[in-house]
Amino acid sequence: MRAPITVARATLLVTAGEWPDARAFRPHAEDGEFLGYTFQVGELHSARYGWITASGAAYARGLEAYRSHAADVLRHAVRDEAKRGER
Repeated sequence: MRAPITVARATLLVTAGEWPDARAFRPHAEDGEFLGYTFQVGELHSARYGWITASGAAYARGLEAYRSHAADVLRHAVRDEAKRGER
């Protein structure tokens, strides 16, 4: 398993890709394991949320209405990476 992505690297990958105005990156963990970050795009009522895995190999191509939904998708993305052996 490679070292987990830093918030600076996560920000760079996401903002250079699909979401140039992504901000407010928050770490997420489950059972003591760092999964990755969720992030916000937009402000107030137009805010939407995405995610990037701890490996940096996958991040949201679409956004969710709530950060909690983005965190749920992040958990599934991490499981998919583990099945493919990317973690």
